[in-house]
Amino acid sequence: MDSPPEPLFDLMARFAAELCGTPIALISLIDEERQWFKANVGLPGVNETPRDVAFCAHAIQSDSLLEVPNAALDPRFADNPLVTGAPDIRFYAGAPLILPGGSRAGTLCVIDRTPGHLGEREASMLRMLADMVGEALMMRRDLIRRSLSVRSKYEAALAQSEARYRALVEEQRELVALVRDRGEIVYANPAWLRYYGVDAAQAIGSNVFAFLGQDDQAMVQGVLEHVLLSGESVVCETRSTGPDGEDRWVSWSNNRQRERDGDGWLLRGVGTDITSRKRAELALRESEAFLDRTGRIARVGGWQADLATGAMRWSDETCRIHEVELGHRLSLDEAIGFLAEGDRALAEEAIRRSVAEGKPWDLELRLTTAKGKELWVRLVGDVEREGGRAVRLTGAVQDITERRTSKAELLREQTLRLQIEEHAKALGELLREREEMTQVLAHEVRQPLNNASAALQSAAAVLVDVGEQAASVRLGRAQAVMGQVLASIDNTLAGASLLARQYAVEGADTDIDTLVAVVLADMPAAERHRIRVERIATSRTVSADMSLLRLALRNLLLNALTYSPPQAPVVVRLIDSDDPLALLIEVEDKGPGFNAELVGRLFERGNRGRHPPGKPGHGLGLYIVRRVMELHGGRVELVRNTPHGSTMRLIVEQSLDD
Repeated sequence: MDSPPEPLFDLMARFAAELCGTPIALISLIDEERQWFKANVGLPGVNETPRDVAFCAHAIQSDSLLEVPNAALDPRFADNPLVTGAPDIRFYAGAPLILPGGSRAGTLCVIDRTPGHLGEREASMLRMLADMVGEALMMRRDLIRRSLSVRSKYEAALAQSEARYRALVEEQRELVALVRDRGEIVYANPAWLRYYGVDAAQAIGSNVFAFLGQDDQAMVQGVLEHVLLSGESVVCETRSTGPDGEDRWVSWSNNRQRERDGDGWLLRGVGTDITSRKRAELALRESEAFLDRTGRIARVGGWQADLATGAMRWSDETCRIHEVELGHRLSLDEAIGFLAEGDRALAEEAIRRSVAEGKPWDLELRLTTAKGKELWVRLVGDVEREGGRAVRLTGAVQDITERRTSKAELLREQTLRLQIEEHAKALGELLREREEMTQVLAHEVRQPLNNASAALQSAAAVLVDVGEQAASVRLGRAQAVMGQVLASIDNTLAGASLLARQYAVEGADTDIDTLVAVVLADMPAAERHRIRVERIATSRTVSADMSLLRLALRNLLLNALTYSPPQAPVVVRLIDSDDPLALLIEVEDKGPGFNAELVGRLFERGNRGRHPPGKPGHGLGLYIVRRVMELHGGRVELVRNTPHGSTMRLIVEQSLDD
């Protein structure tokens, strides 16, 4: 009961309906509570009815055919809901399905919605059909039993085969795992579990990617997708970290197989630990790389020649020395052909004596590379014997061009040294003369100008007191010009001194506020009101050469005042720095900034920026600032450069002792 429709029984029910001329024919199977239709013609959508209203429950009791001409007039069925309602049964004829041994499974019946009667022939044929249905049911039962028997034997054989296979898989040393398309582990054999240090409960249902290194996950995902989609076998290698923290490698053979229940594909991976092989390969590669690096550094290559065939083998560095492709193959005669024509005979004679007498050789020869470059090489070789017979030559070649060139250069250097010593004497004399001229400039020119400047300042003060404003302005201009001349002379003297100086200054404790006050006093009196000092630093002193640092800061301030718009403020900012440990002195102006092409060489001697009309520079001011800071172990930086202003920074580095 409740089995799917079968064509044979459906055909018999249709034949019964055609034979009896009724719209409905049923093959019913009866149990204690219901009748169920194995075949149904004319009652679509109806699969069963309760037994207590079934006509077949009466027909099954009969030994022959039960015929009801008009159910509405039959006391047994007149009140039956199948008569009073759908399907409105009036005529019914049913023959019991009697099985061997006398048991009754159900009926074959025909039904009509109008009263009727079967002829003797139709009744006889209906009984015969019922016997055929009974036989078909028995044949069906026997077929199912045989099928089940065969299936049981197959399943037993399959179970036995699977048991043997599982025992084989679980006892083998290779790692075996079954994985779904998203990496879920379905099965892992004991070798796999031991290798990854987990038990079956931890492995089954987890994701295989959890046991892989991060670098291998994308590759394994690609292999998984390709194998399951194409069915092709793929071999790959994965790396993971073992319990000891060391890298381990496994070579996997991956194939596709269907799940036991037929639901989807699985990837079957069989892995072999190849850690020892990989470590040996890595060690070999590292050794080869080490030899290659040392060969490159020393410019030493190796070679070997088979005396029977004349074939040679060169190391990579030997190929590089000869400027041929790596792995280049050639004969011994071709290798000798790289040597200079006059040196080939030396090499051939050394080889002949080595083969004949077993003597090694060590020669320095000229060589022309494949690209025409001329070199000096040191060629070293020896012969190898087997059974007393010379079989191969082995040796090394080293590029000694630089060493040979150095010998010649050494002779030239000795000659040049003598010449330099003579030049040094002459230069010392020139420097002494320059020093004398500098002293003359400092004492004979600068001092009178200082006196003149002081006199002009006093005269201007007197004129102001007596009300001579116009004359005072003219004297102020003269004093400004005198200040520019003095500044130029100071920079020239400082430049000459700093150019000759090679050693760092010895700093002394310098009061920062005094330094700033002295520099402000150096500025033109008419411009001092524009300078604003911002003291952020808490330090009181700095280790420096007071006079040199004063010169550097003065040059920056004069630049800022000169190239800023009239009356625009100039800021001097004092800042402490912890990294590096230093005093930072910033000078910020409102000028037009520096040309982009000048920024990279701003502090070089002789460079001039854009100047206001009538104010050309000498290219010494910022160069002197840079040299002063270098002598202090510090530096000067342009930290801001815009069309609306720039900021220069002096970094006066200090030591912990300071």
